[in-house]
Amino acid sequence: MSGDDSRPVAGLDRRPARAPALSVALAVGVSLTAAAFAVVYRRTALAILERAAGTHDVVRIAERHRIVAWIAVALTVALAIVATDWAHRRWPGRSGLEAMAAAARGEQRHISVRATTARSSAIWLSVVGMAPIGREAAIVEIGGTIGSRTARRFGGHGATTAATGMAAAFAAAYVAPLSAVSYLHEHLGVLRSRRARVFCPAGALIGWTLTHVLLHEHHLLPGVHGSWRSLAGAGLLAVVPSIAIGTGVRTIRPLTARASHNWITKVLAVVVAATVVSALPLTAGNGNDALRRIATGAGMTVGVLVVLVLCKAAGCLIAVGSGAAGGLITPTLTIGAASSAALTTALHAHDVASSLPVWTVAVLGAAFTLAVVLDIPWTAGLLVAELTGTATVAVAALAFIAVWVVANRAVRSVPRRTGHPSVRDEDA
Repeated sequence: MSGDDSRPVAGLDRRPARAPALSVALAVGVSLTAAAFAVVYRRTALAILERAAGTHDVVRIAERHRIVAWIAVALTVALAIVATDWAHRRWPGRSGLEAMAAAARGEQRHISVRATTARSSAIWLSVVGMAPIGREAAIVEIGGTIGSRTARRFGGHGATTAATGMAAAFAAAYVAPLSAVSYLHEHLGVLRSRRARVFCPAGALIGWTLTHVLLHEHHLLPGVHGSWRSLAGAGLLAVVPSIAIGTGVRTIRPLTARASHNWITKVLAVVVAATVVSALPLTAGNGNDALRRIATGAGMTVGVLVVLVLCKAAGCLIAVGSGAAGGLITPTLTIGAASSAALTTALHAHDVASSLPVWTVAVLGAAFTLAVVLDIPWTAGLLVAELTGTATVAVAALAFIAVWVVANRAVRSVPRRTGHPSVRDEDA
């Protein structure tokens, strides 16, 4: 992490040589376009699954057609690896979230529409193919690309407008405007820029308005019910195992990136990802369908949950580490929720902590794991609250996360966060 507070917002504070009214109009247009793309991107993929299999529940599809699932995952992950590798070689450093972050720092990065299209198309096919990776990274990246190219066409530098598009896309993808702003601040430091602190929240609000108000999309996961006491108990139960799981995933994550070094390991990665989904259909897709099953508890024994944690982590990290474009936010939430649910279910079997709902503990565990793996602590707390539509979850999650952040910095003597950690393309 950089210790220079000016670096993360250098690009965001550069004013374009155009009328302020035009900048506002461009920001609104970019936000609407990015949000609309996020909706179309997700809905078209789910519509194809619905038409082909009679349902867009990828877990159910993988359970019914295991051989088809193996073939679909293998083909789409392989295609994603090839497309991502080609884009990186053809337009090095001109696509992905890392390039967006570099533009925000003031580096002269010209984002390539063709590279972004290649990567995002590959992720879209992976969604249709039930690959165990997140789809939201492509949505956020497209939002940033739309903003960057639009701003440059009208005499701007692109950084702030790109961040605005990313905020709108993130808010539309997760129906989570507060998390969108927090996410961009933790990665790009947008709230320290006078321009970005106006444009990015506005973009997030536009993205949320389009999906929630106009299209009537609501929170993506079941709500959490319980008193403050139960939330506190759930947090105490979830915090240690979920942070431990998160630390393990964060440690393993760079090791899996070695799979992208040669084609033999890439082929092995494709086989592993396909086999994981075929053997355990719960790992199919980005993880939303598995999270809904954890919420209902249907068939979620301790053994199933433990295997889900191990297989989801393996399938997702190996697929992304091999070079396939994809995101980690929703898969990480699934890993954290499953690990906490496994512990709670085991305790319930021995009549311990039986008053604590499994889903409540799982949601808080998901937040803690996400905070550790992707180093976005405040976004993690806000996101689980917006995904479940439960404001009290944010208070409980952020309280525990704040204690962990303070303790972690004290133990490791980590410098104060600048809002610009190292950004990777899959950090969405």
